Amino acid sequence: MGFMKIESDLKGDKMWATINEAIQRTLRELPSKPEEIPEEITNIFPFELPIKNRGNLRAILAAMRKVYNFTHLPEEYFVPLETLPGDPADLIGDLKKLFLLKDRKKLQDLLGMKRQLVEYYTWEGRLPDTYFDLPAKKIHYQLRLRNCHRESENSSQ
Repeated sequence: MGFMKIESDLKGDKMWATINEAIQRTLRELPSKPEEIPEEITNIFPFELPIKNRGNLRAILAAMRKVYNFTHLPEEYFVPLETLPGDPADLIGDLKKLFLLKDRKKLQDLLGMKRQLVEYYTWEGRLPDTYFDLPAKKIHYQLRLRNCHRESENSSQ
């Protein structure tokens, strides 16, 4: 059985542009509030609205763009986050167990700890110093020897 060849001016990039335009015309405009999204649509999303976990935002946006046309999500689509408390003892639930950070080896886990904090809190810049009680950095033995040698040379001159 043979296939019929249909001649078309749509080739390559022009064809994809036409397909994308057709898809964009089928998308709905995003409502200004998540409560305005029909239940049959919210039921197919693999997340709840308003959004609590901003760590999955890329996946959430991709899913929403399958149905809606928008450039950015309004703040109403997010659960407002609290400001990070200055004292880690005031963190909620199990987050209290993450801090006060006392062991330098645990610094390698800091990114993961911050990812957990960002689900509940907002802050500017670095974590407050009150979240750390780290011992002073150890100076390497060879570096100490070199400095001692230099000091003895300077004192003998």
